[in-house]
Amino acid sequence: MTTLKRFRIYLTAILLMNTFFSFSSTEKMTKQVILRWEHQFRYDSVLNSSLFSLRFIEGDVDQEGHNLPLYRFITPLPEQGLRPVVTLENALSEEFPHSNINGYEWISDNYEITSSTFLQKGEWFAEILLIPVRINTLTGYPELLTRFKISIDWETDKNFKMTEEVADWPENSVLSSGSWLKFNVTGRGMVKVTGADLQSAGIDLSSINPTLIRIFGSGGALLPEANSQTRDYDLPENHLFISDGGDGKFDAGDYVLFYNPGHEKWIYNSSAQRFIRTQNPYAVSSTFFVTWDGETGKRITQKTLPTTTPGANLNWFVDYFAHEANLSNLIGTGRKWFGENFNLYTDKEFSLTFVNPVIPSQAILSSSVAGRAYSSNRFYVTLDNTRILSQPIGIITSTSLEASYALERFDTCNFNLTTAQPTLKYEYSRASTSSEGWLDYFEINYRRLLSFTAPWVAFSNPTGVGTGAVTRYNISNASSALQIWDVTQPQTPQKIPLQLSGQTASFNDHADTLRTYVAFDGSGFLSGTGWQRVGNQNLHAISEVDYIIISYPGFIDQANQLADFHRNRGLTVKVTTPELIYNEFSSGNQDLSAIRDFLRMVYQRGGRGHQLRWVLMLGDASYDYLNTLEVNHNFVPTWQSTISLSPANSYATDDFFGLFDVTEGQDCNGYIDVGIGRLLAKSSEEAQSMINKIIGYQEMTNENMRDWRNVICFVADDQDSDTHVKQSDNMARMIDTTYRQMNIDKIYFDAYQQVSAPGGQRYPEVSDAINRRVENGALIINYTGHGGELGWAHERVLQISDINSWHNLDNLPFFITATCEFSRYDDPLRESAGEKVFTNPNGGGIGLFTTSRLTYSGSNESLNRAFLSVLLARTSDGYLTLGEAVLKSKQLNGSNLNGRKFILIGDPAMKLAFPEYYAEATSIEYGLTGLPADTISALDEIIIKGKITDASGTTMTNFNGEVFPTVFDKAQNITTLSNDPDSPSYTFSLQKNVLYKGQTNIANGEFEFSFIVPRDIEFRYGSGRLSLYARSAETDATGWDHDFLIGGYSKNFIQDNQPPVISLFINDQNFIDGGITDENPVLLAYLNDESGINVSGAGIGHDITAILDGQTDSPYILNDFYRADVNTYKSGMISYPLYNLSPGLHTLKVTAWDVQNNPATAIISFVVNPSGTLVIENISNYPNPFTNITNFVFEHNSQNSDLNVEIEIVNLVGQRMTVIRRTIPAGGFHTPPIEWDGRGGNGQAIAGGFYIYRIRATASDGTSTEGTGRLIKSGKVF
Repeated sequence: MTTLKRFRIYLTAILLMNTFFSFSSTEKMTKQVILRWEHQFRYDSVLNSSLFSLRFIEGDVDQEGHNLPLYRFITPLPEQGLRPVVTLENALSEEFPHSNINGYEWISDNYEITSSTFLQKGEWFAEILLIPVRINTLTGYPELLTRFKISIDWETDKNFKMTEEVADWPENSVLSSGSWLKFNVTGRGMVKVTGADLQSAGIDLSSINPTLIRIFGSGGALLPEANSQTRDYDLPENHLFISDGGDGKFDAGDYVLFYNPGHEKWIYNSSAQRFIRTQNPYAVSSTFFVTWDGETGKRITQKTLPTTTPGANLNWFVDYFAHEANLSNLIGTGRKWFGENFNLYTDKEFSLTFVNPVIPSQAILSSSVAGRAYSSNRFYVTLDNTRILSQPIGIITSTSLEASYALERFDTCNFNLTTAQPTLKYEYSRASTSSEGWLDYFEINYRRLLSFTAPWVAFSNPTGVGTGAVTRYNISNASSALQIWDVTQPQTPQKIPLQLSGQTASFNDHADTLRTYVAFDGSGFLSGTGWQRVGNQNLHAISEVDYIIISYPGFIDQANQLADFHRNRGLTVKVTTPELIYNEFSSGNQDLSAIRDFLRMVYQRGGRGHQLRWVLMLGDASYDYLNTLEVNHNFVPTWQSTISLSPANSYATDDFFGLFDVTEGQDCNGYIDVGIGRLLAKSSEEAQSMINKIIGYQEMTNENMRDWRNVICFVADDQDSDTHVKQSDNMARMIDTTYRQMNIDKIYFDAYQQVSAPGGQRYPEVSDAINRRVENGALIINYTGHGGELGWAHERVLQISDINSWHNLDNLPFFITATCEFSRYDDPLRESAGEKVFTNPNGGGIGLFTTSRLTYSGSNESLNRAFLSVLLARTSDGYLTLGEAVLKSKQLNGSNLNGRKFILIGDPAMKLAFPEYYAEATSIEYGLTGLPADTISALDEIIIKGKITDASGTTMTNFNGEVFPTVFDKAQNITTLSNDPDSPSYTFSLQKNVLYKGQTNIANGEFEFSFIVPRDIEFRYGSGRLSLYARSAETDATGWDHDFLIGGYSKNFIQDNQPPVISLFINDQNFIDGGITDENPVLLAYLNDESGINVSGAGIGHDITAILDGQTDSPYILNDFYRADVNTYKSGMISYPLYNLSPGLHTLKVTAWDVQNNPATAIISFVVNPSGTLVIENISNYPNPFTNITNFVFEHNSQNSDLNVEIEIVNLVGQRMTVIRRTIPAGGFHTPPIEWDGRGGNGQAIAGGFYIYRIRATASDGTSTEGTGRLIKSGKVF
């Protein structure tokens, strides 16, 4: 029986109710549910058997790792302090007569329901989780729920304890005024700040009044993640001791003393009877702030000691120390780094020094190690050759991707300490040399004599602590210079009055709680380093902000550019940096809770309706917080899990920064309250490119306002029993029935031919289809299947080289990738394929909802579906932004580990380019008769009229622009090919054959267009589809119609036997056949035909094709790239980019058909000269000979660079006549004419005759080349 978290209600037969609690009078609620089961049967390589996975459409998978189906229902609580009591009624089930089921051993004999309550955005919700399968105890087979009713009553939750947090955020930070310096301190102990320190930092000491000196900072210990725990709400002020000579001045030799508790905490655990260290993964030092021109500073006071008789008389205390090297993060994830490696050498000795230990005495060793082994392995720990601890480590039993890389072991032991300088030895014992071990850390607690050792000693002793207790401390080796401070509260220390007797100093103090003291004699102190000025800042004053951008300082210009863009659209935006946040919220030390606390403060101040909505992290992140690696990009840090050895359970996420409710935060638990995105910039150039993309995407231009905004493309892997195909197709059907304006494209691998290649199986046609779809554009590209940091699928259908080749800035898709770690964004040693999608400066994607770690298929589908549903849903306020869609979909999908691994790369405040208004067809008519056409047949001339409307259906008479209609043939049923043994055939529907694609003007909200239906339609009858995209200068519209049939053959058509006319060019219409270009030319084809061009792709061999260099087996299909000219179906053009062509001569042969299947062919040649070397060719002048004016022209391969051109003209004896200088702007490979009026440098017309000219061209990078030509000047020869 599975063990699920949260409280549980077991259901026997149909109904079982927990009656322990009394019921509330709150109204009962019910929900009818129908489950549509769709099982998966596949081979499990880990278990070496074929198993069923029980799944139902729109379901999830349990989060316990048992692979059981899960039904989730979330509903608001009627009121705070209630809990749901859930019953299952009217349950119908069906038997599933199999036992070879993945997770079978975890199926209970009852339908299991768990329920919990959670807080999000200040409101309470109930989450109901149901495992809708149970074992029939008579047959041993599962019974699957198919139909049931969930009934929910509400009862008082007697265990409810609402933490009422009063966050005392000050209205202004102490840093908002005054003069400030910041400095670092390494280590715990007494700190001395001198006048000389301030003077060396550039401060004029004569301006300082010692009474005004104040030092702020907490020491840099790790902030609590849980929102319910207390923290400093601004920089805390330290109580100081000041030595200024009493002259009212702060001279170079004067000083300030205060106590630094350090960046790590040691907290006494009474159960374990030892001090336990809390490591700070974000910092290795403490930061403090000093100011001298504000209010009077706080000073240390003397403590009043008790006069009662002490219950304990102590001359020893518990001291502690640790060793932790943090040399490597074994799999590049999580916060945990490991130290010494035990592989080449299997033992390591550590020479320890115990200061003034009590000898003999018992000490405690805490040891954390790890091992990677497939056979027995353990660590032995010895002290001076005496074994004190054996740490057996588990064996890795699986080689699967989700298996832990290594296993950890933590143990403690007591040992007898008999010397102050023993040797501690770690020895790794292994059965195989392939095994490998690591030391994480060791900590030692020991009894130390309370004997002063200069320059300071910090001490605590839990002995005798209790209510009303008093303890006497006796410190030996003391002198009159000794001072002791009570530093239990480090920022408010108190000086202890001492009783000195000989060399023993004593005092009594309350021991009601464990207290910490520091003894020092002034012989040495810690000092500050890294002194720097700090400008005034006041993040605490921020309130009622819509959008916060947290930017790496090097990208602040780009952050402000994006902020201004959103401000111009009505948002309130603030820009800040991590360092500024740390200054106010974590005493200047890197700490991720500080970023969350800052955002939470702003969120709480907004109040309902005015709360913070979006957060953007502008800068790359890394799992290396402390710059241990040589190459690192920890510009704006991301949260890492404490789990670091499990690929399945370790993760990075930005969700932590959006957990604001009082019950949330610890270990990233909770539901996000704001939309969070990240731009993974590693340089200011990358940041600028990203901002340009975001702004350009939202601008209304003719270049980006195209019908790609109506397209969603689903891409599906072929493995796992066609699981991914079914998941994608279920989502596609949801879109097709709910959001009918979207045109759906499907690229399912198994519908294409798989081929064998040296590196394994490949799908070249799938790769081509994906690349074409990106180049053509889509609103969304949604991938489901296997993947990784280098691309999609085992067949490598999408690789980084593909992504780098994309040039599609005017039609950027948004990518949803339900796959594994496609966008592992926090690895500084590798830029993932998902990152490349967004960082591509020439195109790629406008954003990604994508995965950063290993994820699971069932949960991926659930979140994918939820995200699509909320993203595409149009409300009264329009569509959700990307950040809002992520927030809502994660709430619908539950707070689970799998969802944490999905991140938003992109601007969270941006909406996708959904058209705002509506386009509709008002009539479909036959061209010859003008009668309504309910059926469209091959070769019919069709006229379609329509209009643009608002949401109420009113025609928008002020809408003037263009409409882009696309008419589709009937949907086709396509059956997959079962390329892999575990991929059964699957039949899906796709409406892909285009009968007409055009462009027509809209005047006063109305439009009309006509076309001739191609001969190549399928003659069977079925529903066609009309898709409309319309644009004006300010806005756009979308629409669709499917209320017409397509099929049959027209009896009334005009016969056309003439082929199309094709004109070919390269790059622009100035191109001359045989001219030059760079390695990435653009084919331009202009087509004309009285009947129109066939782009349907339905007829075999009737596609528009381009064949490069005679490679007939790999033609380019150009149907999707054809654009009809405005207001006519008779002509149009194709613009098709080619990439990475080899140097030398190439030919392109283009073939096109008209709608009556008349073919035409055209051929063009060109020479590729790579853009790395500047080349000019085809130099000429015209007219030649000339009388008064001639024009120089040439071709070059530097279209992206301005050219500085110098034309020198000399006579036949080498005498210079003149020099012409021009700058040719970038663009094109054929220069515009450079005119010369035939005059020499003296302004006089030169004599008739023969002349030689030399053209020298220089590109912007300094490279140059030249060529020569001859000209003849007509006229009198002198």
